[in-house]
Amino acid sequence: MEDWYLNVLAEASPNVDLTVTPFKDRQGNPVTFVTGSAWAIPKGAKNPAAACQFAKTMTEASTWVAAAKARVAERAKKKLPYTGTYTANQVADEQIFGGIYKPADNPRFDQAVQTVLSVQDVAFATPASPAGAEFQKAWQDGVNRVLTGELEPAAAMDRAQREAQAALDKAAGG
Repeated sequence: MEDWYLNVLAEASPNVDLTVTPFKDRQGNPVTFVTGSAWAIPKGAKNPAAACQFAKTMTEASTWVAAAKARVAERAKKKLPYTGTYTANQVADEQIFGGIYKPADNPRFDQAVQTVLSVQDVAFATPASPAGAEFQKAWQDGVNRVLTGELEPAAAMDRAQREAQAALDKAAGG
């Protein structure tokens, strides 16, 4: 979401004084997480072959590249900067950021794009789980408790750990 938000900022405030920097772990290494959407074909679907073909087509590198080119053209018509199309498809990303993406007039947006690209190799995803939403809520609530001053970091993360573990145990039937 955060990488997509660069396009929102570029549209709403193309001259904004922007700084983007990754979160870092205790050793000073960048850390980030990725999210996304997934498609599922329900059991008993009327046309699972067409659904599979649709999903395959929509995630192909050529489809992502075509979408990026269309976005560049649309933003150019409106005289808006293009800050990239992030795909989770390495081949598509290489084509998009190796040839389609061009630095914006505001160099801070280009710096932001380069920062986002630089952390993709260290990104982690929260594993799929029946308790996925509760797990994510637990750690995000923990972070927010620190940011709002409600709890110190250790106490907030201890509480988040208990909440996340309880959600996982409940989902596992335990």
